Amino acid sequence: MLSIVNAVPHQLHKRQTEFGACSNLPPDTPVLDVTISPDPVVPVSTDTFTISGTLKKDITDAYNLYIAFVDDNGTIINNDIVDICKQVTCPIKAGTLYQTVQNAYVPQLSGTDFIVVGIANGIGTDADVLGCATATA
Repeated sequence: MLSIVNAVPHQLHKRQTEFGACSNLPPDTPVLDVTISPDPVVPVSTDTFTISGTLKKDITDAYNLYIAFVDDNGTIINNDIVDICKQVTCPIKAGTLYQTVQNAYVPQLSGTDFIVVGIANGIGTDADVLGCATATA
């Protein structure tokens, strides 16, 4: 996930949050479909994230869902980690639609911050990322 964080594209702020591909991953990495409520996020509150995607690899107990807020320098401001397999029966087979609704804390934002949502087996350059999406907060 850290490699994703370091390559977040710099986008202009928009009224509605639009999630797109994480730029530092192979081009065939599935892009997660993410919507948030309220939109845009409200700092120092909880937002609801509706996340879905069809992945190319099985989700096993080695993978978690990450919802991270990252500043312009790539520093994680806040990171909610969800143990997927504590919420659903794993494995979730490749090609099966994964859907979840999660609440995540929105930290105080500094102006040019990003939201990164990913399913991975860790944080760092060696992490295996099954799906990802990013947006300007």
